[in-house]
Amino acid sequence: MNLSLQFVKQDDLLALLAGSPDIEGIILTPGALPPPALIALAARNVSAGMEPLWNSFFLFVIEQPTRAIGSGGFRGSPRAGRVEIGYNVAAKFQRQGVATAAVLMLIDRAFASAEVGEVFAETSIANAASRRVVEKAGFLRVGPRMSAEDGEMDQWLYTRREIRGSSIELPSSIADRSR
Repeated sequence: MNLSLQFVKQDDLLALLAGSPDIEGIILTPGALPPPALIALAARNVSAGMEPLWNSFFLFVIEQPTRAIGSGGFRGSPRAGRVEIGYNVAAKFQRQGVATAAVLMLIDRAFASAEVGEVFAETSIANAASRRVVEKAGFLRVGPRMSAEDGEMDQWLYTRREIRGSSIELPSSIADRSR
């Protein structure tokens, strides 16, 4: 079972805002999408002419049947050679290696741009699973940050090194959960 990234285009963003149950035939697993406010922000940014790669997001897609089991992307255009990522995985598919595989693919996408030399992520101190994802993906913890909105956060950095492939084989247990 392979995991792949499917870019969400402007028309797809608008369809999601209108309540579409799928995108281009991809079934949307409950919990796979970002919050509606982030989808609306992506639609506004892309409609305003901001670079879609850095302002929309990707679906994390598996086959048989073709379904989105998570999503992630970049939080705006690169600044000073750095881009920030965010991601989520539907509860049914968590703790299966999906988030780590998807984060590695997002890193590869970021480094396909000559503008990017570093990928940044933040995780809540309280979210051990998300902290483990970035550790397994090879990020280095660069420090804490206090957020009035989110509480204590860890900051993580991944610096350009070896580029991996764009499709990663997942354990067969993922296939069983997708049916």
